[in-house]
Order: sequence, then structure tokens, then C-alpha cells
Amino acid sequence: MLSDVHLLKFFKHFTLVLTLLAVAELVSARIIGRLAFLMMQNPLIALLYNIGITLVWVVIVLVFTAFVWLAIIMLKKNDMLLLPILFLLLALIPVSLLTPSYTYLNTAALLLAVMLYVAKRHSEDKRFIITVSLLALVMLLGIADLLFNTPSFFRYVVEFSIIPASIAVFLFYRKSGEISLGGKLFSVALPLLVFVVPKTSSAAALSSKYTMGIMPWVIRMVSAFSLGFLFLLPLEVYAVVLALVLLTIFRIRRREPLAAYGLVLLIVAGLPSWSIYPLLISTLGFLLITLPTK
Repeated sequence: MLSDVHLLKFFKHFTLVLTLLAVAELVSARIIGRLAFLMMQNPLIALLYNIGITLVWVVIVLVFTAFVWLAIIMLKKNDMLLLPILFLLLALIPVSLLTPSYTYLNTAALLLAVMLYVAKRHSEDKRFIITVSLLALVMLLGIADLLFNTPSFFRYVVEFSIIPASIAVFLFYRKSGEISLGGKLFSVALPLLVFVVPKTSSAAALSSKYTMGIMPWVIRMVSAFSLGFLFLLPLEVYAVVLALVLLTIFRIRRREPLAAYGLVLLIVAGLPSWSIYPLLISTLGFLLITLPTK
């Protein structure tokens, strides 16, 4: 019989593998896969796309396994307040095989249950309550935008919600460790390459028929269909948000590895969309940050 320590240790290794595969899926299926529609004649692009599609199903199975594993860990806590979360978490597995609407309703209920649990069990830690609430709010607003006939400006509210959430995450973990020089450089370089460089290059080529606004249309398409972001806010906002989250990941990856993996999964998932797969990833990421596993 595995002890709780060994169970948690194996779970950390398992979650690391899941996170790496999810990142590989994002790159191969949802980024390169979108380019495949434009460059399907390229055999390498087509191969990577097919690998990415296979990874989708592999990651889904791993996410379901992680849900069951989390349920076992919670069950060992003997905490009655965890029972609603336990029920909704396990219910998410069969519900996700039904229509997306039921899955989103189940997920919304799960997020609210986690928020109530955190408010009760961490009543002394206001910063943690605020951080969890703002992370849940991003997902809840995204779900509401999908399920209900919201006004057009509501999408701005959804994308704006990532700003206070990222700031809260950064501030909550600001004393959790040091960030290496490589981590700092990567956390700054990646947002610059994703948001600032394309904006600068496209601004210099506004006359090009391949330019959409101030950003290449290919990047807009990949983001909208793969991560759910429409870039309604200035691109610098998304760059700062991504930098803050990446800095936090590098800061806590040794002391709080599960929370670090959870943040990576939130980035990989993006905002809620009608695809169930990103929702499952973001739900797992949220749970890894908020639920007691020690």
C-alpha cells in the first residue's frame, strides 16, 4: 500500500509528464495544426499536426486519470467540505462525454465549490482567497460568454479579467523563491517574441495584404481558434500578463511544483471555448493551484 508521501510524489511526476505533453500538443496541434490548413502540402507540417491530434487524446486520458488521482488524495484528507468538490470532479469525467453545455455547467459548479472551500478553509489568508477567486472568475466569465447571449462588450470584460488574475498570482507567490537569470530572460523574451515583435514587423508593413490591423492575420487566427483570445486589448497588456505568469512559474517551480504545473496548464488552455479539451486542461490547472495536496 502506497503511503500518502509516495502517492503525492508519483502524482507530481505524473503531472509533470502530463504538462509537458499538453505543451507539445499546443505547439503541434493547435499552433502548427492551424498553419497546416495553409501549408498542408508541407509533409513535416502535416506530420506534426497528426502527432498533435494523437497527443490530444493521450492528454485527455491523462487528465481524467489526474482527476481520479486528485479525488483519491482528497478522500484521504477526511474533510467533509471536500465532498462536493469530489463529487463534481468525478462527475466531470462522464459529463464531458456529453454535450459541451453540460460540461461547462458542471465545471462552473466545480469552480464555485472550490471557491467556497478556499474561503472556508483559508479564511485567514485573504490573499489566497482573492487569487483563487480571480482565477476562477476568468474561467466563469469565459463560460458565461459561451453559454449565454451576452452583449458584445462582455468579451472585453472576459479578456480584461486576466489582468487582475495575473497580478494577484504574481503578488501571492512573490516571496516563494528566487528566479534564475535564465528564467527572467525567458519570461521577458517569450512575450516579446509573441506579441511585440509581430506588432512591430506588421506596423512596418501595413501595406501588405497579409496584414490584419497591426498584427499578422495568421497569429490572430491561431490565437482565436487555439487559445480563445481575440486580442481586444492592446498587445502590450497580453505581453505583461504572460510575463507575470511565466515569472511566477519560474519562481515556484521548485517549492510549489504542482502550482507551477497548474499555471502552465492555464496558459496552454487559454480562455474557455466550445472545445472540451482546453476546458479540461484549465480545470486541472486550477485544481492543482487551489486544492490541498500536501
